[in-house]
Amino acid sequence: MFWLFAPGQPEAGFSHETETEVLVDDRAAKYFYVTYLPKYLGGGTFYLTGLFDSDGNQLDGKSTYKLNVPKDTPAKDFWSVIVYSMETKNFVRDAPRVGLSSRNTETMQANSDGSYDVYFAPTAPEGKEANWIPTGEDFFLLFRLYGPQSKTFYKTWMLGDLEKIQ
Repeated sequence: MFWLFAPGQPEAGFSHETETEVLVDDRAAKYFYVTYLPKYLGGGTFYLTGLFDSDGNQLDGKSTYKLNVPKDTPAKDFWSVIVYSMETKNFVRDAPRVGLSSRNTETMQANSDGSYDVYFAPTAPEGKEANWIPTGEDFFLLFRLYGPQSKTFYKTWMLGDLEKIQ
């Protein structure tokens, strides 16, 4: 299990860099907002940080990974998974999509058991475009549960590891 607990839906396309400056304070504030640990955790959200694959290696933006999100993911409202640049701690620059969620299931391909395989890679695996999140640079993930159910807090449910497939 290589997921880390972290507290805290992004919009695609914003940057903290202009032609003449890097907006360090703005970027730091947004990073803190999605990664800080509050003193007391509420029941509204639950965050997991993914930094490593199933072999314990740091996620590499040139490789292809698969994450199976089970049908019974314990989120009363919805789940989401977002890719962040390891270098900037922001969304991957110029990515056409930065994340997917259970709100996208009408357009995603489900497995026969009702689970979803989400792919992370520089280019989409053939036939898996609807379930693909672009990378292209070293990255980490935040997997969020909105309206987490008791299985989350009692650790009777665990998200599987990211499998490197290429």
